[in-house]
Amino acid sequence: MPSYYYSGIGVLSGIIILVVCIGAAVGLAFIPANIARKKGYSYGGFWALGFFFFLIALIVALCIQDKNVPQYGQYQQPYQQPYQQPYQQPYQQPYQQPYQQPYQQPYQAPNAQPQTVVCPSCGSSAAADSAFCPKCGAKVN
Repeated sequence: MPSYYYSGIGVLSGIIILVVCIGAAVGLAFIPANIARKKGYSYGGFWALGFFFFLIALIVALCIQDKNVPQYGQYQQPYQQPYQQPYQQPYQQPYQQPYQQPYQQPYQAPNAQPQTVVCPSCGSSAAADSAFCPKCGAKVN
C-alpha cells in the first residue's frame, strides 16, 4: 500500500501551503506598519511585529496615540507661506567703509588774546572788545 505521507505530491502541496502562508504574513504585516507610520511610529518595527503577531500588531497600531497631533496645552502655529514679491533687481548701495572713530587732532589751546588792553593816553586798562577807554574816552584800537 503506497503512503502519501512521504510522496512527492504531499511534500509539494505542503511547500505550496507554506509559501502561501508566508506570503500572506508578509502582505498582512504592511497593514499595521502603515497605520503606525501615519501616526509617527517605526514602520519597520511594526512590520516585524505584524509579520509574527498580526492581530496584536493591528490592535496596538489602531490604539496607540498619534504623535503628529498636538497635545492639550501645546500651541501650534498654522503654516504661513512667506510673502513673495515679484523678482526685483537687488538694490545696489555704494560701498561704505565700516564705522571708525573720526580722526581727532590733539587738543590745541585757542590763540591767547589779551582780555584787556591798555589805554595809550591814560594807561588804564579797558576790555579788549571796547573801542574807547572808559576813563578818558580816548580811542583804544
